[in-house]
Amino acid sequence: MIVVGATLIVAGWALHIPLLTSFLPGHPATRPISAIAFILAGASLWSLKRSESDRRARLAARAGGLVVTAIGLLSLLAYIVGWPFEVETRPLISSAASFAVVGVVLFLLSVRRPGPTAAAQLLTLPVLFVALAGFVGNLLGASTPSFLTSEPLASGFPATILFLLLSRGILERDPDHGLMAVVMARRPGGIMARRLLVAFTWISLGLGWLLLMGHRSGLYEDDLLVTLFVSSNIALTSVVVWNSARWLNRTDIKRERAEQELGSAASERQQRGAMIQSVLESIGDGVIVVDPGGKRIYNLAAKRILGIDLSGLAVSEWTQKLLVFRPDQKTILPPDEFPTARASRGETVDDMEVFVQHAGAPKGIFVSASARPIRDELGESQGVLAIFRDLTMRRRAEETQRQLAAIVQSTDDAMFSVDVESRVTAWNPGAERLFGLTAEAVMGRDPWPGVRTPEAIERRERATRGERIEPYETEVIGRGGRRVPVLISVSQMRGADGQVVGAAVSVRDITETKRAQEARLRLAAIVESSFDAIIAKDLNGTILSWNTGAERLYGYADSEVLGKNISLLTPPDHADEIPTILNRIKLGQQVEHYETVRRRKNGETVAVSVAVSPVYDSSGAIVGASVIARDISEQRRAEAEIRRLNTDLERRVAERTADLEAANTELEAFTYSVSHDLRAPLRAIHGFVQLLTQRHATQLDAEARRYLERVSAGSMRMSQLIDDLLALSRISHQRLETRMVSTSDIVKRALAQLDPMLQGRAVELSIEALPDCVAEPTLLEQVFANLIGNALKYSRGREPARIIIGSRSDGDASETVFFVKDNGVGFDMRYADKLFGVFQRLHRPEEYEGTGVGLAIVHRIIGRLGGRVWAEAEPDKGASFFFALGGARTSVSKAA
Repeated sequence: MIVVGATLIVAGWALHIPLLTSFLPGHPATRPISAIAFILAGASLWSLKRSESDRRARLAARAGGLVVTAIGLLSLLAYIVGWPFEVETRPLISSAASFAVVGVVLFLLSVRRPGPTAAAQLLTLPVLFVALAGFVGNLLGASTPSFLTSEPLASGFPATILFLLLSRGILERDPDHGLMAVVMARRPGGIMARRLLVAFTWISLGLGWLLLMGHRSGLYEDDLLVTLFVSSNIALTSVVVWNSARWLNRTDIKRERAEQELGSAASERQQRGAMIQSVLESIGDGVIVVDPGGKRIYNLAAKRILGIDLSGLAVSEWTQKLLVFRPDQKTILPPDEFPTARASRGETVDDMEVFVQHAGAPKGIFVSASARPIRDELGESQGVLAIFRDLTMRRRAEETQRQLAAIVQSTDDAMFSVDVESRVTAWNPGAERLFGLTAEAVMGRDPWPGVRTPEAIERRERATRGERIEPYETEVIGRGGRRVPVLISVSQMRGADGQVVGAAVSVRDITETKRAQEARLRLAAIVESSFDAIIAKDLNGTILSWNTGAERLYGYADSEVLGKNISLLTPPDHADEIPTILNRIKLGQQVEHYETVRRRKNGETVAVSVAVSPVYDSSGAIVGASVIARDISEQRRAEAEIRRLNTDLERRVAERTADLEAANTELEAFTYSVSHDLRAPLRAIHGFVQLLTQRHATQLDAEARRYLERVSAGSMRMSQLIDDLLALSRISHQRLETRMVSTSDIVKRALAQLDPMLQGRAVELSIEALPDCVAEPTLLEQVFANLIGNALKYSRGREPARIIIGSRSDGDASETVFFVKDNGVGFDMRYADKLFGVFQRLHRPEEYEGTGVGLAIVHRIIGRLGGRVWAEAEPDKGASFFFALGGARTSVSKAA
């Protein structure tokens, strides 16, 4: 406000507005230099408000005070020395003196100490008095006399107002020290001072104005004016004093009543405090009370939980006695985040969890803390109340409950609880899996409504009475209606009064256990009934088990050998076998079947085949060995007989081989004879027939020529029969050299052979994608050539002739089947068994040429390749020939 008023004065001078420089018409104006000084003084006073947190503000206030002092002193010096200043620019002498004092006061306030503050307030009083006198003089229109100078003594009206505001701001700067400590106190003296100062100020102003107006109106002279002022002032002062006394009396009466009430309240508070103290000492929660001075009071529970007495210990020293972490148990909690520290800042802290370690609890404890600021009726802080509780046992119990709940939820066993009426109160996922019922579907219902056997009823009654129920095996109806063998365990649940309120039921599916048990029983039966000797021993060779087969083989009963070393079965000349075998077993090696000899109880030796394997425990460690021994005496005798028989067989095979080689030699000679001796007469017959036809054609009639043609055709047919028989014979003796071949390439070569049969005919030939196969390529080419040739021959007359060459996968036999299909004349399946015989034909030679050997060759080739061949047909609807190469491997290739 001071800076704003002074700024208005400067603006009035700059803009030539007299009203802004004097505020009242006809009154002296405030000089520009005074307005600048007021601006500096107001800014310095404003900087003092920020000086507590800002050092630069304090320095600015100090600098402003020095400048204002300099302005005042220089102005006074100008008056004393008589420097030539213009009247309108220099401050009045009263303003100059006031500025000099105000600057010093601002400098003293920047020091921020009680002594300088009191001195500043004392120095402000003259400034206040001069300003007040000037304000009253200007307000009442009194003349402004000069003193030691021709200038008027009182400042202008704006300056007096600004000096009054500046003086008030200085005095209120620190109301708790110096003169203002008395006036601003809340005690009766301070209250009385404030009341009287305000009353006397307004009484004096009002009385002076009235008397001055009467004097100016000529009602009385100067001496009467003084008399009236003094008497009126005394009367009015008496009234004020009497009123203040009455107020003090009433206040004192109220005080006495308040003291009485306070005494009663103090007694009540004392009783209440004793009660609260008793409660605080008896409760299990820790309580900390921190007063405004930082003093801490702890109850016994707090000392027990914290393990030490922290009374009087600074927070900064807590870390030496106490380690406080966040709930993660790793991060240190900063002291300014402690619940008490946060509550001292006015925050409310609820259930803040921390982890605390101290000498009494090196492993740490979990603590839940709450804190509240304590405030009086006026809302002022009176300290902090903190309550904390040891959560360690609860956290451990909750963790145990979580673990148990996790076990119940994750176990494969069906687990549920029922009340005394056998109604389900809890149902885990294992129960849902076993019974196929969700928790929502079974909650509040009897899980086994149909189970009313006497045993079940008796068990329920015993459980209700609190008797122990031993685990028992039974069967339940599981998911999908299947009967499931289970093991059921029942535990009673009791209430706070010890009465049975329900039961916890655990149902374990023992299907696999039953199977394993049955498997063990079967294995034990197998071991016991085996004719082989099956023995278990530890890693030292001590016999642990002995079956009936071992008793038969070695002659010892199990009671004679259990606990003894297996070396009693070893002849002296084989004594080193047992240690060697045990060393290999310890290394995890398995001893495969090896033949040796063992000693029976009667001292005889017996040839045996022995296999030894390591035995592991549940952790995978080798704990022993199992030995299986078989009597191979008969086997050795049989092997000797077999060797004798093999020797005789080898001799007989050699003889048979020699006979076979001789027969093959004779067959080859016969084949050569057939190839040459039979061909020679046929060539002669064919040659002479040709000569007769060519040389004597004119002498032969039509019938003779027809006879000669039939003779020539017969010789040619006989020659073809001989060629086919020779081909069939060669197939039986040809050496097979099979390999992976491209079936598509084989088909192409076969078609190249048959190209003359394709010329001049309308044939639709379709070749599907054919897989590669393992075969003898020449023979496989002959198979396709014969089958495709047959298809071309018997489809003659069809327009067009359709022939399909392909393959299919026979899933049942896991083999690939190749086929050749045509749309020819076909045949009756009743005669299919004659197709692949030598010289067997289903059509007349006049209709279709051929010798009836081609399909026999196909049958012979497929047979040698280990496969099979067959046909399917209908008369006049075509025929299909199929063949498979048996165990020959196939693989997919590109399309033909």
